[in-house]
Amino acid sequence: MTSCYIVDKSESSTKKLVGLISQIPELVLLNTHTDLERALKEITKAPSTTHILFVALDESNTSGKLANYDFYKEFVLVVVGSNDHFYKDAFELGAAGYLSKPIKNEDFTSAIEKCKARLISNLDKRHSSLGETVLKRGSFNSVKISLNQVLFIEMVDDETLWHMIFQDLERSPSSDLDEILKKLSPKGFVRINEAVIVNKFHINKFKGNKICLINGNWFEMEQRYVNEFYSSINII
Repeated sequence: MTSCYIVDKSESSTKKLVGLISQIPELVLLNTHTDLERALKEITKAPSTTHILFVALDESNTSGKLANYDFYKEFVLVVVGSNDHFYKDAFELGAAGYLSKPIKNEDFTSAIEKCKARLISNLDKRHSSLGETVLKRGSFNSVKISLNQVLFIEMVDDETLWHMIFQDLERSPSSDLDEILKKLSPKGFVRINEAVIVNKFHINKFKGNKICLINGNWFEMEQRYVNEFYSSINII
């Protein structure tokens, strides 16, 4: 059964997308620009095997009016999952028009397939391994992502803010992590240093101030977070 989360204050507009997404298996649709807190809550409910279709709106002028669809000209697609590799590209669509009129399902899925095919072809030429891919478009920063993670992109004026909510871990500036951690369930997430929040269900083993995730990555806890970590593992 398809999982479909629509995260947007403009509920009436996004309802038009439900019919399109309902025919695409194991996808979650998120528009995090308008309500990041709700998006985080929805993401924590999604199974780790769920593919995430993230639709963001790329600002085409400097007004910074993020809630006004008229100021956006592109959708950016990010599709990642625990079983398959999908990659991100952007295709131009008038966002206001897209949300206000019916779009044929085949047109929507065709656009996604073209994006994936083009990116996979380009990545095959540049990377020996598809385990990690570099996402880069225009003025966006280059960001490496792997499986089991969700990428949030927020545009604020001319500045691009990246929020990488990993199912394995979270990397972000320290001040951002403080706010993000407040929105994450203490049953699933715990902070271990200034740059990393880990998903406790993805921890394979730990000893002292060392943590190993199920993907084999080791992390070192800062002393100030050690007691908090050992106390929190009993909350799982």
